[in-house]
Amino acid sequence: MTPQISIVALSLLIGGLSPAATTSQMAKTTSTKPTEGDPSDLAVTAFIDGRHDEAVRLAEPLAKKGNSKALLLMGLAYESGNGIEASLKLALENYRKASKAGNLEATYRLAQLLVSTGEEANQKEAQSLLETLAKNDTGNAARILGEGILQGWFGGEADFDKTRSWWERSAEKGDVAAILGLARLLDGEFGFPEKRDPAAALKQYVRAAELGNAPAMTTAGSRYLNGEERIRDEKEGRKWLAKALENKQLDAYLVLGDYAESVTKSDKSAWAEYKLGANGGNGRCMLKVAAFLLEGRGGQQKDPDEALVWFKKAAKSGLIIGHVHAASILLNGEDVNTVEGYTHLVAAAESGLVDVQNELGLLYLAGRLGIRDATAAAGWFRRSASGNFAPGAFNLATLHEQGVGVPQDFDQAGRLYTLAANAGHANSTIALARIYAEGRGTKQNLPKAWALYSLAIERGVEDAKGFLTQVADHLDDDQKKEASKILREMKAEKKDDSPSGGESGK
Repeated sequence: MTPQISIVALSLLIGGLSPAATTSQMAKTTSTKPTEGDPSDLAVTAFIDGRHDEAVRLAEPLAKKGNSKALLLMGLAYESGNGIEASLKLALENYRKASKAGNLEATYRLAQLLVSTGEEANQKEAQSLLETLAKNDTGNAARILGEGILQGWFGGEADFDKTRSWWERSAEKGDVAAILGLARLLDGEFGFPEKRDPAAALKQYVRAAELGNAPAMTTAGSRYLNGEERIRDEKEGRKWLAKALENKQLDAYLVLGDYAESVTKSDKSAWAEYKLGANGGNGRCMLKVAAFLLEGRGGQQKDPDEALVWFKKAAKSGLIIGHVHAASILLNGEDVNTVEGYTHLVAAAESGLVDVQNELGLLYLAGRLGIRDATAAAGWFRRSASGNFAPGAFNLATLHEQGVGVPQDFDQAGRLYTLAANAGHANSTIALARIYAEGRGTKQNLPKAWALYSLAIERGVEDAKGFLTQVADHLDDDQKKEASKILREMKAEKKDDSPSGGESGK
């Protein structure tokens, strides 16, 4: 299946496009201006306007005559399936012809499509194309090559030094995206902790800031104020944050507030900065303002109602954690508002927060939302478990074991307890031990039960000690040896001990 065409790729056809600001979009490149009176311009306009059939009808005869822009458009059409039946083979064919005719956009698009096939030969061809482009272009190809090596697009493992080398070549040509990528690489955001160099990363952020990148101004200011102590410089930090604010980067207020709160230990100063950011519409500053009001910090009186207002504003700005805090106040405060609290909780859960999904399940199970609904609870536990959240898996397993809200299913209960136990969840570990000890839905296995009870004790479950003693009293010498071996294996490998397969039952 070929990737969908993007607006960026379409705009490449127009000409005059300057390099974009992120390293993740391979098709972004500089372009020559269209030839005056080029007949392919009509086809380009039609394609961009969504009149794909007309665009293909106009471009096809021009492509046959070798018009590079028409060839590029036909490649886009075949790749996207717009105006013509999608065909990877024909998309590649048209991109290659356009590339040979000197169309840089087609060369970039060809490289992108070759990488997307996942075939080693195609990936190597893409790398070769980009390396050729990197000799003369404005830094785009070198930036893309750096990211490709980091992401494994061309085969092999991520390579710090090769990525750095390509991004440095791109950065030398003033490619801000490469400079920012280099900064993040040196800051350890892409792994390689042993290569982390905060001072070198800061130099790159300053470099990008000096080229006018406003977010980099905020980041540089943040590193100077709140970074590692050896690179701190309050004067430089405040200078860049002032420039960031001139460019309407309201996160600068958050940085200034964090500096006052964590470094100079002045809650009043922190409050003043956070409040400026919050009043300007910065969601993260809104969260800080709400927290200060909730705790009565920064010279403010405790005011849960006003805190709730700011948490709601933060949620409205797009910060999911605002919904979580708003729900907590509405459901647990003095004036409980179940309906509104539920609305915020669902908004947070629908965003994919697995701990909130689990919490919703517990609320349904406890009847705190007006009615006890075990089926609804199971639904939320299932979503939480699907996100590998151990408490959610444990709660769903318990419902399956008891047949509450879901069919009683010991196999499924065992698999879910195992999932959570392998993640270190203590209560799931003891539950799994009990299943093996009692032979509940599976063949009794006392050595495995002993091993799991022992593991539960190590995880802090004091109640497991009594059960361990009871099981140990029923083990002979051979079983004790087997139990010790199982425990060693569990601790070493955390392997799947789900009671399924031929031993299971309902």
